[in-house]
Amino acid sequence: MGKNICALKSFKSSSLIFISIALSLFVSQISFAGTTAAAYSYLSGRIKGIGLVDSYKDDSSASYTYDNALAVIAFVAQGDFEKGRTILATYQDTIGIPSYFGYNDEYDYKTGIGRGYTSAGPNAWFLNAINFYFYKTNDPRFLTLGQKLADFLVRLQDTRDGGLFGDTYVSWKSTEHNFIGYASLYNFGILTGQDTYVQKANLVKDFLVRECWNGERFLRGKNDQTEVTDVQAMGVLALGTAYASGIYWAEYHTKCTKPLGALPVTGFDFNNDLDTVWLEGTLQQAMAFKRNYDNYRAGIYFGNVDKTQRSDGSFLCATNRGTAGGDWTLLPVKAVAPTCWYIFYNTNTNPFMR
Repeated sequence: MGKNICALKSFKSSSLIFISIALSLFVSQISFAGTTAAAYSYLSGRIKGIGLVDSYKDDSSASYTYDNALAVIAFVAQGDFEKGRTILATYQDTIGIPSYFGYNDEYDYKTGIGRGYTSAGPNAWFLNAINFYFYKTNDPRFLTLGQKLADFLVRLQDTRDGGLFGDTYVSWKSTEHNFIGYASLYNFGILTGQDTYVQKANLVKDFLVRECWNGERFLRGKNDQTEVTDVQAMGVLALGTAYASGIYWAEYHTKCTKPLGALPVTGFDFNNDLDTVWLEGTLQQAMAFKRNYDNYRAGIYFGNVDKTQRSDGSFLCATNRGTAGGDWTLLPVKAVAPTCWYIFYNTNTNPFMR
């Protein structure tokens, strides 16, 4: 989808539909009590090298753009604007503002050397991180970069159906990428008063409903029937509870229980081979149930992830080694992404929009 998962490998407007939107109760106060503080502490220690997050606690120096975007949102949600600025400034000033294409999916946190594609999804996530930072701080220093990323996404838009291609030279369209593409373009347009981006975003939304929703669940992409978990939760977080049937569908198709040592963990695999519990996706599902006012299910799935928190505050990518389709592998390695989603859940922060 846009990221090699666990690599082996403010605007005062009533129409702004973004961050800190309550998932069950709309709250604005941040608590550093309990395990959220430990997660925040772990995340703080992952900023390394030139000012990027070390995505996984392993021997690699991989820093994924997706993970950096999540970290910015998590830091800002916790009121730590300085750490959010550190990551944003590293991309803008050290790596540099892209002239035409977007950022690479992955960078080396030691050298800043980029690797991989310049996919729509990670760039849209980074744009949304800029949106969130500006919404919370009213600091405009990253808006020029935001406009560059918004324009890059618009260039990826298919004029025939409104969907975003996965990258410049590919023909596929990912539901996941289009969800965050919709959110980031819409929010950027609202925040900066540029209606053109709102209009482009609405075309993406139309594409998602028309081409990627089958009436019960979201497909992995246009003409791609593959059964996956993440887009079910993202549909609720990005488009609203009208699409909540997908998160209940996942309970019958991607839900499983796996041991983590002696601890049984019930949650969701990335796909339907049911060979591992993917903790990031399980937190996404918990957030979606919470947004659908199903606090019973939200509590069950959140609780299953909560009990797996490591002593340093981190969360694993998955309970055990598993496949996620293609050349993606889920590993039981400490990871930035699920730690960020844990903070989102506990701070009632929707990193998409309504």
